[in-house]
Amino acid sequence: MMIGTPSKTVPLSSTEANPRLSNEHILQHLRRRICTLQLAPGARLSEVQLAQEYYVSRTPIRWVLNRLEMEGLVNTRHGAGSYVTDVNWQELRSIYHLRINLYDTVISLNHYSISENDLVWLQNFQRTVETSQWNNQSLSEAIMDLFEFSSTLVDDPYLTQFTSQLYFNTTRFWWLLHSSKDALDREQISLQAELTQLIGALKLGQVDVYFAIRKSYLINNYRKLKQLYQANWGLKNTTSPTNLMEMLDE
Repeated sequence: MMIGTPSKTVPLSSTEANPRLSNEHILQHLRRRICTLQLAPGARLSEVQLAQEYYVSRTPIRWVLNRLEMEGLVNTRHGAGSYVTDVNWQELRSIYHLRINLYDTVISLNHYSISENDLVWLQNFQRTVETSQWNNQSLSEAIMDLFEFSSTLVDDPYLTQFTSQLYFNTTRFWWLLHSSKDALDREQISLQAELTQLIGALKLGQVDVYFAIRKSYLINNYRKLKQLYQANWGLKNTTSPTNLMEMLDE
């Protein structure tokens, strides 16, 4: 589920191809399929198959795969093809610390002026979160929608690009927090609470407060992931799983 945002992002939660999709839209769509585990770590990405699926030649597909490789979501092996990368817990910790610290840069350097359209989008999004029935994939996509909307509130394109790249390398771990119905309900409640605070910040026109709230929830989610990993495998246990698929199979 994806709600239209003030940015140029288009609804891409459906896996049905649209012949009019641009290279950028194909990139967004394929990235979302990877981040929501529709394309699991280790999955092979065939240029021929993807070209047929998106009604394009192999040239734009090659461009998309190169972009995804730059973002760390795809690994291209010479002579073997392109594969979805796995998620390593040890690397994830470093990326989370970078994301948390980067919010301080966003808060100090960002000079975006909040518009009425921004507030309307977030209020509509909040109503959708409160009234929808969620599963792992749809809630993960909703959280991605919120991140992509929040990215439109940053006026530095280089900062936006860097924060997005870090985000897409961590988002697949959300599945560990949604491993049960109770956990899924708790995440929905947490998202609703965050949205209430974010809307309050937008009403006051305080974009710095908005991102301070986002930072606090990111820290909290990292703590939950760390506690989950430690409770199940131990942070110092050398036999513990290091990648996402092993952890989901436990």
